Amino acid sequence: MSEWGALQARLQEVEAEQIDVRFSDLAGHWHQLSIPASRCSELAADPQALLTINGALIPGWSEVTDAELVLRPDPATAFADPFSATPALAVIAQACEAATGLDYDGDPRAVASRALAFAERKHVADHIAVAFDFDCHIVERANFDVGVGQCAASFADRSLNAGSVHDTGLGVPLNGAAAMTGGFSMPPGDSAADIRAEMAAALRALAVPGVAHNAGSSPALNCFSFPPCAWLDACDSVQIAKFVIRQVAASYGRTATFLPKPLPLGPNDKSPGAGLAIRLGLHHRGKPVFAGSGYADLSSTCSHFIAGIIAHGQALNALTNPTTNSYRRLRPDREAPAMWAYAAHNHSAAVRIPFTQSPDAKAIDLRFPDPTCNIYLAMAAILLAGIDGIERKLDPGDAVDRNLYNLSATEGLDLKPLCRSLDEALAALEANHEFLLAGDVFSETLIQNYIALKRQEIARIEAVPHPAELALYW
Repeated sequence: MSEWGALQARLQEVEAEQIDVRFSDLAGHWHQLSIPASRCSELAADPQALLTINGALIPGWSEVTDAELVLRPDPATAFADPFSATPALAVIAQACEAATGLDYDGDPRAVASRALAFAERKHVADHIAVAFDFDCHIVERANFDVGVGQCAASFADRSLNAGSVHDTGLGVPLNGAAAMTGGFSMPPGDSAADIRAEMAAALRALAVPGVAHNAGSSPALNCFSFPPCAWLDACDSVQIAKFVIRQVAASYGRTATFLPKPLPLGPNDKSPGAGLAIRLGLHHRGKPVFAGSGYADLSSTCSHFIAGIIAHGQALNALTNPTTNSYRRLRPDREAPAMWAYAAHNHSAAVRIPFTQSPDAKAIDLRFPDPTCNIYLAMAAILLAGIDGIERKLDPGDAVDRNLYNLSATEGLDLKPLCRSLDEALAALEANHEFLLAGDVFSETLIQNYIALKRQEIARIEAVPHPAELALYW
């Protein structure tokens, strides 16, 4: 059966009335084009007739003079959308050039596909297992107003009332400190447990199985752990998870955000915020690439891979930590990575080597990314940085086995810091992106468009006075 035949069969199976074709922009946001299910046969015969879009309408994509793009759905990604009022089959797509049929070089999912193909051509890996620890904040209410004469934000959630007495809704007062006493708390203190369980169930129904979840270590923080799966499937699962989390939260009258540090928790806040830990395990011809006899049972190839990530780390920050809010998390006074270092088992390191007894499961854990990233671009950039380290046989230096959260000023002098602002990260990417151009995985145009978009975001934020700034200096 052809791919289009499989899609038609799936449409009939779920009795869908429309096909929602979804694709990602440079920021990682999904866009959607919906067509009647009755026209699926036309898609097989002539996709261009129904799936042509104006790429100039997507921020950072085509110029208006050369904007005709065609969406190419991947039928293997199709899933019945459980949240659509009209029965719909959603399918993830990549954009291609209308004139040539080739992948559009600005499409993020196509970038991730090219990165894996490049790793295969270089004989670095032909299979990459990817797992995620994925955080978000879920609150009962978030109000923000930015405009002429307005610059304010307020939030409401029972987990924010630590130290106060409030009503649980069951007629029983509950001390707020008991509601959130660190990670892995229990209901009723963990008021989002049932919401997360429904999110995990929805993900199982959408072929994203085995998702574990728990309460985070700070107010309103929720954590999800995704088991390993193949490269592109893993990237797609992050996009699906963001969609599901937002939809289920809304069904409970709550709102979810993937910003690392969205909530004002007071001047002494040292909470880690929302991160996106990425666990990578490379395999080539059925053998684990990262397993060896070196430090923490690593291979020399893995050491070179880690060295590539550290060498290009500040440029990577622009793609793995792509918002101004990201750098409220990556600070020395937070329980999040702030220095480029690696170590076994050490959760304070930017690159951690998890313990495993199985060489086949040997992997590295990247703890610096956050969930605001475009997962396709971030993953591709990480892989290219690692491949560059392998090809140049870079040395990562000694592992740092001490607590990096508590380094003195002199202890950290030999370590390179992560970027402290989005502007610094963009400057690093602008100065160092040759490694991303290898194998034509990224294009110069995509990188420059991405930098321009992010600088527009910085300019927009810098144009508005911060409420804390007003309170401090008024």
